[in-house]
Amino acid sequence: LALAGLLLYVSSPDISALRAAIFRRGLPLGLALVLLLGMVFRSWGISLFAPMGGDDVEYRTYIEKARTSPQPAFSPLTVPFAVASSLSQLDVNRTITVFAKPFFILERSILAAIFGGDFRWSHYLVCLYGLLAVLIAFGLGRRLGGPAAGFAAALVWAISPWATTYSTWGLHVAGGAVLFGLSLWAYVVFRSRPGPFRALVFGLAAGGAVMYSTSNLFSVLCLLLIETVSGLRRIFREKREAGVLGAWGMMLLGAILPLLLWEGMSFLCTRLTGHEYRSFPRVLLEAVADNRLHAEGLPVD
Repeated sequence: LALAGLLLYVSSPDISALRAAIFRRGLPLGLALVLLLGMVFRSWGISLFAPMGGDDVEYRTYIEKARTSPQPAFSPLTVPFAVASSLSQLDVNRTITVFAKPFFILERSILAAIFGGDFRWSHYLVCLYGLLAVLIAFGLGRRLGGPAAGFAAALVWAISPWATTYSTWGLHVAGGAVLFGLSLWAYVVFRSRPGPFRALVFGLAAGGAVMYSTSNLFSVLCLLLIETVSGLRRIFREKREAGVLGAWGMMLLGAILPLLLWEGMSFLCTRLTGHEYRSFPRVLLEAVADNRLHAEGLPVD
């Protein structure tokens, strides 16, 4: 009912001046209240959290096991990188999909190195990601549709049961949403004012989003495909080969750089630890096959 009333209010053409005045003066306060509401829901969810089976426990178990294993070839500062690279090579209980998220596993390994075995900090960080996603939804909605659209988007994300739930578990979903939101924002900025630097920033954001959470893969590929088709149309219709190809090349370079960074780190760490090196694309393909077997074995899942 609240959302329906908000939509009616926003769409009413008769009170446009009043609506503009209200949003101009009350928007900061309204956004602060929305953030407070989102924080209350997420904090309440964390307070009710109990250890559960599945990915969340596997992250804790195997990161802690790898972290406490002696690695004489590494200094304390480099242990998280060794843990992340080695875990991403493992086929753990036929759930390799769990670890096919390199930057997320690296983030969790760094948290474990800082806070030890207390994994509550991972839940606090995920809660913070959920609130950042609210701000990103507001900023992106405001840029695309004005202050009212931004406020509505922030409110929906703040109270959405799906977004709230995944902002309380120690999973990759909330951080992945933040990074994809930033990718989408960077893409909107790039399309409004095309240029090589903005194309590079968009590519970096998109590549980082995929390397953090492979759940972003198809969404990011859609954005890259849209931009590629749009660029080809500009080449054939407007004969702007140099500018379009330059921006497309910078976008592709930015998208590949996070992968190259991970591959270099993973290659070095696995050589020092004695693990078999497997590229991220190979791990991802194995994860797809494992997911299919897992779904066949557990149809409900």
